[in-house]
Amino acid sequence: MPIYRWGLVFRLSQRRQSYIPIIGALLVRHDDFEWGFRNSEAVHIAYAAIAASHRQQGVLRSLLADLQQRKVPVLASVKSGDQIGFSATLKELGFAHECTAASGWGDLYKWQPSLAS
Repeated sequence: MPIYRWGLVFRLSQRRQSYIPIIGALLVRHDDFEWGFRNSEAVHIAYAAIAASHRQQGVLRSLLADLQQRKVPVLASVKSGDQIGFSATLKELGFAHECTAASGWGDLYKWQPSLAS
């Protein structure tokens, strides 16, 4: 039976309120292919969500940069109809376009940490 490990990376609002609103989140898991066949610590971003009121404030970039600091390969699935600028932000942060699904479902991007870091 495969072991699935999921993680949630999120950013909280800086405003002081009686509750803590989450303004952005990434749902991240170990990549099945990379983990199973290559014994790699690569992770896969399965889902990204950013509050509409914070989409132009660098929240997505910050979440991705936090993930990149782990120094493991990062894969990200971007569905067709991307509304939060996920694919553009991935490209800006050095992610390479790996492939497009034949079904038109979306695209896969990959970031590989440099050997020097």
